[in-house]
Amino acid sequence: MSMAEDAKKHYDESGDKYGSLSIDKKYLTELYTTLKCLRDHTSNYAEGLRILDLACGCGELLLEFLKNGASFVSGMDISSTMISASASTLAEISSDRFSLHIGDCLSSEVLESVYSSVKFDNITANWLINYSESVDKLRSFFKTCHGLLNPKGRIFCIFTNDSMIDNLEESESKVHIVTSYYKILEKFDTHAHAQLRLINPKTSEVIIDTQINIFRKNTIVQCLEETGFRVLRISPIDIRDDYAEFGYTIDQFRAYTDEIGIVYCLLAERD
Repeated sequence: MSMAEDAKKHYDESGDKYGSLSIDKKYLTELYTTLKCLRDHTSNYAEGLRILDLACGCGELLLEFLKNGASFVSGMDISSTMISASASTLAEISSDRFSLHIGDCLSSEVLESVYSSVKFDNITANWLINYSESVDKLRSFFKTCHGLLNPKGRIFCIFTNDSMIDNLEESESKVHIVTSYYKILEKFDTHAHAQLRLINPKTSEVIIDTQINIFRKNTIVQCLEETGFRVLRISPIDIRDDYAEFGYTIDQFRAYTDEIGIVYCLLAERD
């Protein structure tokens, strides 16, 4: 079974459990990290823009972008369960302001087929590139995204910190929301193949149990530059006092970023 097939099976079967990971969905990691980075590094990240969210999950980002003035948003996810959740999230939004699609977000053929006549100002792709099967496919994905963006369009991603490749064989850390477990299965010069498990400590439910690839940051940068992007930022998320606006204490953020070490983000701009 390919990584894409494994991911589809997992999220179709378990996607409805994601709402149990936080007290309020708006505090999910990908939401507050994305909004903070875009606010800090982009003067206009939503107002009047067309935005594509790949691996859109439950659709919280789509809704936030629309609330902040996006003219149109589109979401794609490999899982029908997740797309159904996105539809529920956007239930009160006029249907002419968004579109939702089921498909493999890392497939150039799928993206080019669905969005053959559409251009976007921004693309978000959180927790997606770790499901890329190889460096070649990662490069192909960024090339396709370049073609989907308007000039000066930007791509934002959250991904797994590559420090685990060299520093850890296994990582287990308990924080107030989740318990995460990584096991490095194979190491390469450009990336490592790993097993990821995500458990809800309140219910002991296994939310994620799947295989991913952890790409080294210099590999990601090289793929972006080779496909016409200029990297604006690639780093851990900032730990600052104003993160408290999203409902967490500084200590809780440090536990999430330092102990687990998974929250890295990148922002890149096309020519």
